[in-house]
Amino acid sequence: MSYGVQIFDALGNTTLDTNWRLVKFSAFYSGSVTFGSSVTISVTGLANDGTWGYNNSVETAWEIQTTLNTGSITVTALVSGTHDYKLLLFRI
Repeated sequence: MSYGVQIFDALGNTTLDTNWRLVKFSAFYSGSVTFGSSVTISVTGLANDGTWGYNNSVETAWEIQTTLNTGSITVTALVSGTHDYKLLLFRI
């Protein structure tokens, strides 16, 4: 027998089952990066194993490249200028 929490809607359909993975907010990082350089953000426990995800919540997210590494995230500017980033990190 497994343990956890299950929540059902009015029709008896499962809407939440903690026997499955849930997304958990882990951290928020913000800053800026200039073209021709990169920023490395150290993240304890981060692994490039498919159990982590992130979102860059700025409008011009296409102007930077974000790379998930083991133990860090690298942010690199793709176009000239200085570009802001606001990264929301999640554990899946």
